[in-house]
Amino acid sequence: MRRPFAAALVVAGLLVPACRSDAPPPGGGLPRGPILLVGFDGFEWSAVLPLMREGRLPHLAQLIRRGSYGTLESIPARNSPALWTTIATGKSIEKHGITDFLKARKPPVFYTSADRRVKAFWNMLSERGQRVSTIGWFVTHPVEPVSGWMVAQANTSEVMKARHVKKGSVLPGLSGQVHPPEREDDVFTVLEQVESDLDDIVAERIRERVEDAPTRFRGPIEASRWAFRADAAYERLALLAAAESPDVLAVYFGSPDVIGHRFWPFARPRRFPDRHLAGKLGKRFAPHMAPGSWGHAALGGLFWRAMEPAFDTGWPGQVLARTYEYADAVLGRLVAAMPAHARVIVVSDHGFRPWHHTDGPDGFFAAAGPGFRDMDGPAPARLKRGDLRRLGRIHDVGPTLLALAGLPVGLDMDGRPLETVLSPDPRLPRPAPIATWDDPAWIAERRDAGAAAASQPATADAEAERLEQLRALGYIQ
Repeated sequence: MRRPFAAALVVAGLLVPACRSDAPPPGGGLPRGPILLVGFDGFEWSAVLPLMREGRLPHLAQLIRRGSYGTLESIPARNSPALWTTIATGKSIEKHGITDFLKARKPPVFYTSADRRVKAFWNMLSERGQRVSTIGWFVTHPVEPVSGWMVAQANTSEVMKARHVKKGSVLPGLSGQVHPPEREDDVFTVLEQVESDLDDIVAERIRERVEDAPTRFRGPIEASRWAFRADAAYERLALLAAAESPDVLAVYFGSPDVIGHRFWPFARPRRFPDRHLAGKLGKRFAPHMAPGSWGHAALGGLFWRAMEPAFDTGWPGQVLARTYEYADAVLGRLVAAMPAHARVIVVSDHGFRPWHHTDGPDGFFAAAGPGFRDMDGPAPARLKRGDLRRLGRIHDVGPTLLALAGLPVGLDMDGRPLETVLSPDPRLPRPAPIATWDDPAWIAERRDAGAAAASQPATADAEAERLEQLRALGYIQ
């Protein structure tokens, strides 16, 4: 029998020992508190800043007030699976091998965790005895044996055929989504609750019922339900995992990117009141540029940089603003579920332009807690774009996480710890770098797993539907 969500939280809190991060590091020094890593896909500073000035993002403002913040260089013309795997591994796309949603073959085949050629932070932490739980991260299906929880963002033909999920979500009954397997009942109970609450979840996110929205926007809202479902499930599951006192809790949320693709122009009426005006501008100034092309992206970026941000105060301009308010509220609930001395990192894989991110706008970074510097900059209500420093690259997030956890960085990583945000406190020593985390036995095991996955046939109708859904988000032509 499946346990109710609340009961599972209580049982989890009683059965699991206290977080090992509270123990002093070998040789003395300060205890290393647990780490909360929150990933918001497509989170954009130019949306955060005006909302923070209006007092609508209190939890982000608090994080920025007491810690470090800035931008991270992203990678142009790449998609979320590649970028989030770079964040998780600290290595380039060429090294980790996850280049896109789909492999370049026919019929189309989606990348799985078996295709990743290098270790991710959950592998490294688990090997060193640290308890790590990862919820909803890209390209984690099928799950790997880790020291804590792993709930995959499933992205397969089987999932598509059953539920028509776009970027990825969790599907009751699908194997390989949950580690350890005995947690499946808890996870599926949460998913059932989210499914039954979904109408209320959507209404809360857009602040009214879908049927009361203007007719032209009901379709985009309905097409975003899967993202609202996924975010709600990931949040509830992350809170469940937090009750088991992990050393590291990492959770991903995708709706800022999904809503950005569909509603960003309507949040900025002084730039592009709607797609029709953008189309006229494109025909007038760039008649040969196809939507989504590099030229089209550059044209949009030109207007983006030339005009002052301004959220429309009416409907539907607030849909994007409400998505950022939701992200802020989720952050607050996750921080509250962690110990007071937890280190908190909020990161995005890229920023956003009107409708796209093909030119790789800088990502978002903010972090606070023991081990992070206090940048002592302007108050969040007065923070401007010019106050933001480029701190490093998205490749640096994984190595920074290792440094916070007291683990060595691999010299073969393309990223390095973000020294501009990490405290130089000698009571938090770091071990010397190692040559690599990717030992030959592990690499051989991954090679075998990848060969086995490649031998599985694709389901043609499900893959065709998945392709159409990626086109709707503008990821492929």
